[in-house]
Amino acid sequence: MATLTNKNINDTYFGLLKTNDNEVIDGLTRITDGLGCNTSISLNCGNEGACIHGNLTFDTLCDFNFPEAGSSTNEIFIVNNCNVTLGNVSSVLDVCSDNLCFNSNVLDLEENIEVDSITFSDGTIIETFEKAAFYGVTVSKVNNRTTPAEMRADRLDSNFNGAWDMYTKGSIEDGINNKAPAARNSIMYTMNVDVINNTTITMYLFNLDDAYYIYVDDVLVDSYIGVYNSTDANERTFSLNAGRRRIDIVKNDYGGGSSYFTLMGNIIGTDVKFVSGF
Repeated sequence: MATLTNKNINDTYFGLLKTNDNEVIDGLTRITDGLGCNTSISLNCGNEGACIHGNLTFDTLCDFNFPEAGSSTNEIFIVNNCNVTLGNVSSVLDVCSDNLCFNSNVLDLEENIEVDSITFSDGTIIETFEKAAFYGVTVSKVNNRTTPAEMRADRLDSNFNGAWDMYTKGSIEDGINNKAPAARNSIMYTMNVDVINNTTITMYLFNLDDAYYIYVDDVLVDSYIGVYNSTDANERTFSLNAGRRRIDIVKNDYGGGSSYFTLMGNIIGTDVKFVSGF
């Protein structure tokens, strides 16, 4: 390096990095160039850390490429000898299932991180909270509705006769929810789900004296019209393709009589995660 003897940095070495006060580093100290312009970094003594002012960016300007997931060099940061490992990253950074390791009791996040479980150093595993699944229930005063489109339209006019939540993992059990508020009506049960893998849902029909229609994304996938009255289950199946799906089950009371309707079985499970009702 060239000598600085009898020379002012701001007159000669404009690109030289130095402390902002030209003193030794004592605590977190901003680093400037030879003209005194602040850089984006402050340094501390020893292993006391550093501070980045602004964003820490990995892109082509930095001549940096993210390594392939699973490669032996798949280490972006090392924090206290623990790897913060990221998989393939494109335009959006998406950390889904890899490990974050910190030597700290508190991790503050401005955004949500979704994980299936948290594993602590002692081996304890805590399953993350899962929202209780429910149907959004809509009732129409018209007793012969067969499609979600008809039910959604009735919700917006004088045919609307009520709405509520019915907590369930998929079953629609015989009870007051399926008979009130009118003896002759149409009812729609709506559930939005996230399907992880293509799957087939099996449900069991008991004691139905009305008609029902099951729709996935407004496409009819199963229906039963007529009288089914038996203590033995009538097995019903329909398929769900991977992705975000909306399930609507429309039941009507056409023909009068009671409104008993029991369709047993879990829609929510390993391959189907609950998102919302209505």
